[in-house]
Amino acid sequence: MRIVEAKEFSVIVVVVCMMYLIISFLTNVHDLNDEYEVNDNVDEKEISISDFKSNSQSVINKIDVRSEIKPKIPTNISNSSANQGETKSAIKNSLPLTDKIEIESDQKDTNAPEDCFIVIFIPSMANSANLRQEMRTRWLNTSIWKNEKFQGIEPVYLNFKLMFVLGKQQDKEYSAELLEEVSANTDMFLTDIEESKKTLKDKLLWALRESVKLYNFTYFVKVDHDTLIDLPNLIRGSITSPRENLYTGYCNKMLLGSIYKRTFRYCLGGGYILSRDLVEKIALLEGKETEAEIWAEDGYAGYLVWMVKNKYGLEGAIPQRFGGWRLKIYTKNVVQFKGYFYHWLKKQSKMERTFQCRIRANKTECPSLQYVFEDGNSDECKCYQPDLDTMIR
Repeated sequence: MRIVEAKEFSVIVVVVCMMYLIISFLTNVHDLNDEYEVNDNVDEKEISISDFKSNSQSVINKIDVRSEIKPKIPTNISNSSANQGETKSAIKNSLPLTDKIEIESDQKDTNAPEDCFIVIFIPSMANSANLRQEMRTRWLNTSIWKNEKFQGIEPVYLNFKLMFVLGKQQDKEYSAELLEEVSANTDMFLTDIEESKKTLKDKLLWALRESVKLYNFTYFVKVDHDTLIDLPNLIRGSITSPRENLYTGYCNKMLLGSIYKRTFRYCLGGGYILSRDLVEKIALLEGKETEAEIWAEDGYAGYLVWMVKNKYGLEGAIPQRFGGWRLKIYTKNVVQFKGYFYHWLKKQSKMERTFQCRIRANKTECPSLQYVFEDGNSDECKCYQPDLDTMIR
C-alpha cells in the first residue's frame, strides 16, 4: 500500500472542496429561480440574493434583474360602447410610447372642419322639400351623370357639400315632416332668420360665416332652386380657376336704385362662385361693415366683396367679368354662365328635360356642350351657339 504524501493529500482536499462549492452554488441558483418569478406588470425589479450556503464566503451580494417582457393589454374589458373610452385609455396606458402616439393620432377632432372641394349654398324654405330632394338625387348626384363626364377628374375634386339654409316662418313651428327631413340629412341648416325675400341676404351672410367654420373648402358656390348645375362642367372649370380673389358668374350688373348706384358690379344670384380667401375675409367683417340698404341677395354679395376689396386693398378685377348668354327657350329667357349654371328653370318638368339633354350631350353632335338644351316640348336636344343677339354684355 502506497502512502499518500502530505503534498498529494493537500491537492486532493482542495479539489474536493472546490467540487463541493460548485455543487452548492448550482443548488442555490436553482432554488432562487423557483422562489422569484418575473411579474408581467412590472418593467424593472431589484432582487437581492445572499446567504448562499457555502463553507467559504457569500458568492454573490446583489444581482440587478431587468425584465424585457412587454406589459399585457387588459383582456377583461368588454367591447360595449359604454366601455370603449375606458378600453382605449387602458390600452394607451399599458403600451410603449410609440404605440401610444399611434393611437392618439387616430383620435380625430370631431370639431375640425370637414375637407371638401366645393360648398354649394342654396337658400331654401320649409315647403321646398321636393326641390331639395330633386337636387340631391339628380344633378347634384355624381352617380346620375355618365362616368365619362368625370373622366380624368381626381376623386378629391368630387367631394362637395350642400348647405340648404332655412329661416323660420313667423308664429309657426317647424312641421314634423321637416324635422324628419333634417334628421335624415346633414345638409339642412335651420336658423332664426325670419323667412322673407328681404332676408335672403341674411341667409347668405350666415352661410358664408358658417361655411368657414364647418368646411375646409376651396370654393363657395351659390345657386337657387331653379338653377340647374352642370356638375362635371363646374368641377372641371373650378379645378383650373384661380384660388384667390375669385368672385365670378354673370357679373355685369350694377345697382341702380340705391345709395350704391353704380358703385360696384355684382354677379346674378342664379349662380356665382367665391374663392375661400374672400369668404374668410367676409366672415371677419363686423357690425356696420355688413350693414347695407340692399335687400337683393346677389347685390348684397357684391357689396360684401366690394367692402373686402377696399378694406384689404385687393388688386385686380373683382368680380371677374365673364359673360353669359341669354337663351330663348321654353318661351322665357334662360341665362347660362360658362356651361356651369342654367338659371330660371322654374318648372320641374323643364328642369328635368334640360338635365336629360345635358346628360346626353356629346361633342360630336354639339362641339360647344354648354349650349345644348331640349327644344321646346319635344324629346330632341338642340345645339345652341351664341351669337351677338343672345350674348349678354
